[in-house]
Amino acid sequence: MWLIQNNVFFLYCIDLVCPKIAHCNHRRCKTPADNHCEYCEGEVKDMSFWRAYTPYPLSTRKTCEKACSWRSDSTRCFPGNCTDDLASNCNCWHGFSGHHCENIIADVNTSYAEAKLRDTDTNKIITTPIDPNQPGPQPIRWTNHVNWKEIDIEISFKFPDLGKPPDYDPKGEQHFVIDFKYGVVHASMQLKHYKEKAKPKEWKNKTVPINGKVHSIDYIFQWDLIKPYHPCSVENSSCVEPPVKSYNDVTDSVSK
Repeated sequence: MWLIQNNVFFLYCIDLVCPKIAHCNHRRCKTPADNHCEYCEGEVKDMSFWRAYTPYPLSTRKTCEKACSWRSDSTRCFPGNCTDDLASNCNCWHGFSGHHCENIIADVNTSYAEAKLRDTDTNKIITTPIDPNQPGPQPIRWTNHVNWKEIDIEISFKFPDLGKPPDYDPKGEQHFVIDFKYGVVHASMQLKHYKEKAKPKEWKNKTVPINGKVHSIDYIFQWDLIKPYHPCSVENSSCVEPPVKSYNDVTDSVSK
């Protein structure tokens, strides 16, 4: 016992008496049965969020298990929580996923969306969708008008309220995470004009990346400039027969 109390011979004695514990930097024991780890590898402070490996279970400290931490070989697990500080018990906060809980999986809610073509000379307007308050997938809007001068686009969306995130510490004393923010970080609109088989002309850049998650809605206007086939459909036509001719094929007489 004298050797255990003597700091000069302490490490030498502990290697002989106390069995090795993986990732443990300081072991103590009176017998091999009560062998335990005083502090594990990568411990900066004796508290949660400041250990690369943590004694487990804390009541006996028999092993050193990988903890949720700042190290690249572990997981930050933020926003999230780690039961017993263990990386293997990382549970991401609702709306987030990934190894470090770094990916937003909650989608934005588009409450209003409308694309509008306008002929400023005649004030002719065509819009899609029919009901902008129902901005889901829409059918193609067809037109044979070619003098559109303007396009107006209006969209309203909201990122879901995920509630209060896990605690972090701006002072860096209680947690290695000192700041955390989330929400819509960028929004833009992209318009593409296709003509025959030419390459699309991009007028503006539009993608909606939301911190790793992209939310997009596509609306299509399409032109039909092919004239009607039947000559009677043409204005001021001289044709004498209607485009569709029908016969009286229904009768009340009895066939024998």
